Formats: sequence, structure tokens, C-alpha cells
Amino acid sequence: MTIRARLRETAAAVRYLSGLRPFLNRRVDPDTARERLRASMARREQAFALLLQRGVFERERSPWRALFAWAGIDFDDVRKLLAADGLEGTLERLHDAGVFLSLEEFKGLRPIERPGFSLPVSAEDFDNPLSARQYEARTGGSSGNARRVMAGLDLLEHECAYHALFYAAHGAADRPLGLWLPAPPGAVGIKNALMRSKLGQRVDAWFSQSRVDDAPFRHRLFADATFRVAGSAGAALPRPSYVPASEAGRIAAWLAEWCARGRAPVFLSTPSAAVRT
Repeated sequence: MTIRARLRETAAAVRYLSGLRPFLNRRVDPDTARERLRASMARREQAFALLLQRGVFERERSPWRALFAWAGIDFDDVRKLLAADGLEGTLERLHDAGVFLSLEEFKGLRPIERPGFSLPVSAEDFDNPLSARQYEARTGGSSGNARRVMAGLDLLEHECAYHALFYAAHGAADRPLGLWLPAPPGAVGIKNALMRSKLGQRVDAWFSQSRVDDAPFRHRLFADATFRVAGSAGAALPRPSYVPASEAGRIAAWLAEWCARGRAPVFLSTPSAAVRT
């Protein structure tokens, strides 16, 4: 890693840690979430146009911009489509014109190929340039090789609204919650732990398929700092406890114990781990 890249990573970590406590202190309840999502839905055409303008058409190296150019569609064309057909109609028209990605293209596993057009890409080419890039994590790799993802608290702020309504709709907001998800640099476990805390709900146990001590030093440091800052904000996140796939019975016993108490828990995991459990 170059000195410049290391400085960028350090600055991002400082922004993340300085924003974490205010993020957790701004609790989200179902009423707040409902109003936030209602307002978001009302302005989604404008939000989509702004995303394309700033994140695609103003970015010379954006693969999306090259794909729009191949299709002969500029930003004014998109605005006219939004005004005439709304968001769903616009997305259908863009798809029909070839402005879409297959999963393999999006993951950088093969170039974007259309008649008379070929563009080699990597997964990082599709990182959202407008999202706060505050910490680095990795996907679980359940559908291929794990990939690096850059994320920020602004994304979690938005996702929390959906999670608040999901838990409320199923009467699960006050149920015990257990995770069987990889520790950092795994992305999903830390995301769910932070969002659950932001909703004012406990995470009762975090089991991890990966050893915390096996992670690169910077990820161990990131996790430790997250737990410390969250604790100072009153969100006591449990530290991940290593449970390999061969010991799924330990997870099943934890679930059975809660059920025996008359409180069926919420359990979040990967599909393969859930099947094992």
C-alpha cells in the first residue's frame, strides 16, 4: 500500500470513528423510519437523476458512462424519460437499450460486452463514488470470491429505516438476536450489529465462522475501536466468538435454550450456515 493510500485509509477511519457515536445516538424508531422512507420514495426520481449526474455522467472513468455513451443516451435523455415514464418505466427503457449489468459483469468477472462494445472492468469500478468511504470490509464470497467493499455510516443510516420496519412488522423488535456471521473484515456481521444497536435493540450473541485473531492487523484494530466507541455510546456489542461450520450444534443449542425460555430468537446467518444449524 502506498503512503497516499495509507493516508486516505487513516483519514477514512478517523471520519468513521468520529461519526460512530453520533450515529448510534440518533436512534431510529418505526415512526421515524416510516416517515423517512415515505419522503425518500416521494423524491426517488430526483434522487436517481442526481445519482446519475454526479456519479456517472460527471465521472469520465465510470463504466456506466461508457455504457450510456454506447447506447446513445445522455443525461437530458434520462431526465425526459423520468418525466414521462417515472422511475420504473425509465429503468425498463434503459434495460431495453442495453444499459444494465449482468452479475458477472458487476463483479468484474468478465468484461461488459454489447454489440460493437467491449469494456474490461473490475468490481471496484462500481464502488459508489458518492457514498462515504469510511471503512473497508469484504463480502462473504457465497457466490464467488470475496470482494472488497467500501462502506460508510450514511449507507447504514438509510438501511436502518428498512430494518426498523422489518422487525416491527414481524413483532421481532424485542426478541433476542444472534448472529453467525464472519468477524471483520467480513461486512455483514458488523453492519447488522451496528444497525441493531442504532434501533435500540440488543445483540445477544455474535458467533463467527472466522477467528478475530486471524484477521489482518488493521481489521482487528478497526473492530476493537468499533466495540470501544459503541460501548461508550451505550451500545454493548458482543465481541465475535469463533464457531466453525463443523460446530453448528453449538448454535442450535443456543437457539434451543432461548426457545425453552419461551422467547424464540431472531437468527441472522448465511444460507449455508443456516442450513447446517
